[in-house]
Amino acid sequence: MRRAAALALAIVITIISVNAQQAPSTTGSGLIAGQVLDVTSGLPVPGVTVAITTPGTKPPVGPVGPAGPVQTDSQGRFAFASLNRGTYSLRVSHAGYTAVRGASVALGADERVTDVVLRAGRYGSIVGTVRDDAGDPVVGVRVRTFNRRSLLFRPVLFPRGEAVTDDRGKFRIGDLPAGDYLVCACVRDALPIDTDLLARLASFTVPAATVARQLNETVLTFPLTFHPGGTRVADAMPIAIGHSDNRLGIDITMQAVTPRRVSGQLTGGGPNAGSAHKLILFPADEDASAMGLSEVEPVDVTPDGRFAFAGIPPGRYLLEVFPAESSKGLWASLVVVVADRDVSDLTVPLGPGATLRGRVEFSGGAARPDRDTIQAARVGLVAVEFTPTMMIRLGQSGSIGYPATIDRNGAFTIQGLPPGRYIVMASGFGQAWTAIESIRTDDGMSPDPLVTVDLSGADSVVVTMSDTAMATLEGTFTLDKYESPTDTRVMMFPVDRTHWASPLAAPGRFSFTGLSTAPAFRFDAVPPGDYHVVVVGQDELSTSFDRFVQWAERATTVTLRAGEKTTVTVKR
Repeated sequence: MRRAAALALAIVITIISVNAQQAPSTTGSGLIAGQVLDVTSGLPVPGVTVAITTPGTKPPVGPVGPAGPVQTDSQGRFAFASLNRGTYSLRVSHAGYTAVRGASVALGADERVTDVVLRAGRYGSIVGTVRDDAGDPVVGVRVRTFNRRSLLFRPVLFPRGEAVTDDRGKFRIGDLPAGDYLVCACVRDALPIDTDLLARLASFTVPAATVARQLNETVLTFPLTFHPGGTRVADAMPIAIGHSDNRLGIDITMQAVTPRRVSGQLTGGGPNAGSAHKLILFPADEDASAMGLSEVEPVDVTPDGRFAFAGIPPGRYLLEVFPAESSKGLWASLVVVVADRDVSDLTVPLGPGATLRGRVEFSGGAARPDRDTIQAARVGLVAVEFTPTMMIRLGQSGSIGYPATIDRNGAFTIQGLPPGRYIVMASGFGQAWTAIESIRTDDGMSPDPLVTVDLSGADSVVVTMSDTAMATLEGTFTLDKYESPTDTRVMMFPVDRTHWASPLAAPGRFSFTGLSTAPAFRFDAVPPGDYHVVVVGQDELSTSFDRFVQWAERATTVTLRAGEKTTVTVKR
């Protein structure tokens, strides 16, 4: 022990002398020192930047310092001297590295802390070759990687890195943090025609773009293709990248196809239907996370609603039509199958969407809310799946919700609904009526607040509110020494595995939360049932069935009952 203490003191003295010019002095005499270790190998990481901040709810007494970061020495060691009393947060902040684990140190007056350990992970890379179906390299293709993560339990693709294939069809994309990635050869227009040549070919009355569209009908093209060879996000093979991983052989095979034209006419939207609406083609049964990547826009739309798409690879598509300037208005959704010939003379009727009508009822012994309260309450729907229409609505209005108009008797109407599954939301009926007991439709009764809407709408939806409160879960867990509360989250999910493939179809049963007062957490308004509770890191926030399986193995299991508060201590 004495030898270790002497060694630690020697390290501190060395670091202070190395970083004396980098850390501005203050009036304090406290010290925080430690070492940065590689999360994969456990070895020291030299030459990386460590930043220090004071994120505590109570600011330190006296001047805050030092403000500037420092770099680790050849043994991964760092030190911050001349510190005042306070709570300090330390984290690796260096290009090419992910801060896997930081530290939070509550430093007393004149205290010297010398055993802080930070964990960092080096970025990974993906290397591969793009070939056509004959095995020849495809040159000059832009290859992009997308980090597949979850946002509110919905899949989202975050673009991260790109490269262009060389004369051998090879590419390399680096600087990838740990995570799951999709690799895409994102070719939209593979015409072997130089753009300058197109300009020379075009007359003054026929623009070069029109020439390109005409050539599109006779020249083979490559559709957007994901590793290893699928044309949809739903068929792509995810690549798991760990810290410092260099994944080789992530090849893509592209199939040349004859592109086709898709054309037709919007109807029911008046003489300016084309001007008032936007159109896209989106691969049918595609993952909604592909929005911004897989959709095709028309090459021509006339004011009266005639439209044409060019260069469309064979396949099954959704033709989506939506208002150009607002989230409200007429829309259309039509399945289009593109095979071995052009698709022409499509008739696309615009409409206001489906209408859902229903009423709110109350089950329990509490006094019913008065009519003014009922009319002021809120009922609405939120889409379960992110369809292209929902994504567009989100971009236009910032919301995917559909609010209802509710009268004094509890009857409500929601208009303009695209077909799909929705979560029913209801609130504002008073302190006693905060929980939805059930949803009844023509198809039967469900304890989960879900409703399915088709083009014909629904006329007899009954939302039953209960005066029995939902369950509450509170808990604690033990933070490791110097562990930063901001590096952790608590995940709650049902024991019943049938829900794991589609968390959004089980509203309220899946939830993340941070720490309310470290290391305490709380979940409110939870449906009764059996749940797993697990502490997860910031790098584990993407959800999938396999991820739930991994979490369940180390989770704490708890049973929640309606109207009761349950307290649990979560094992790590």
